[in-house]
Amino acid sequence: MKKTIAIIYGGEGLEHHISVKSALNIINALDKNLYTPLPIYIDHDGNWFIVESGKERRLTQTYPAFSDGGGGFQTPSGILKCDLAIIALHGDYGEDGIIQGAIQAAKIKSLSQTVLASALTNDKAACKAVADSLGIPSAKWVLLTDGNSQLAKSNAEEVLKYPMFLKSTSLGSSFGVCKVENKRDFLEAHDKIRKSCGPRIIAEEYVRCDFELECAYLDFGEEYYIPNGVVHANGRVYSFEEKYSEKSSFSPEISAVSDAVREKAVTYSKKLCRAIGIKYISRFDFFVSGERVIFNEINTFPGMTDTSLYPRLLEYGVAPFGECLTRLIEYALSDARNI
Repeated sequence: MKKTIAIIYGGEGLEHHISVKSALNIINALDKNLYTPLPIYIDHDGNWFIVESGKERRLTQTYPAFSDGGGGFQTPSGILKCDLAIIALHGDYGEDGIIQGAIQAAKIKSLSQTVLASALTNDKAACKAVADSLGIPSAKWVLLTDGNSQLAKSNAEEVLKYPMFLKSTSLGSSFGVCKVENKRDFLEAHDKIRKSCGPRIIAEEYVRCDFELECAYLDFGEEYYIPNGVVHANGRVYSFEEKYSEKSSFSPEISAVSDAVREKAVTYSKKLCRAIGIKYISRFDFFVSGERVIFNEINTFPGMTDTSLYPRLLEYGVAPFGECLTRLIEYALSDARNI
């Protein structure tokens, strides 16, 4: 009997349309002989809908719900059961634990992180604090929470020199990231990020590196670490537009790295996995300078779009994306700890 797999996508966050693209690729990759996809769309205002295909695209408003018979999604005629939910959301209101908690409360098994792992990795300051406690090298950083840009600048300058980066603590895909060259840049960037992304901002050392390295993580009973995603940024910001534009001047590639770099990237990724409790999938990002490997951040649901590197890394290091997806789903379904 086919299993019903809910794919939750869209969302209130800034990465809404990237989530839509990721979900489409996941639905296309599902083995339709084994699974029936149940698309669950969250609009920009946070409303949930079941997407019904047919001659006309129909939307039925819904929400995660639990009854004595198990978890699913509420409809006018009752709860529509599903066997597993894939939370294909990115960034704020997606990878931060909010939706993960809602799905867990409804007793729906999910291909996602725990609430704790999602919240920790989504907050760059908290995640860097974990890395620091494990002795994993990272760029110097300071958390800025004061709304006064002048005071924030003084706090950052006590620790860091120009140029430096300012980043929102809670956004992915390089949203809310600014490279600042001087005091004037700092004040403008801090004010801009605070107004658009919130009051918690990180000032971070500018790391001159040879390239940026993405290490794909996959666990379906067997763990894989694939530290072969290379991005040559050449001192520029690998921005949201560069990541997802077809006209991007960046060239993310799958490339062999030295044994020393590979060993460090895998060792650091394993330590972070164990400490935070990461499972199923993730991507660990590093800066590489010579044989120095410097931790940057973790993405607990990497992009699955046509231009995303993560699915290509799986194909390079493990198996085609569709096969990996099937094995992940079966592992998540069999996981007794997965509520």
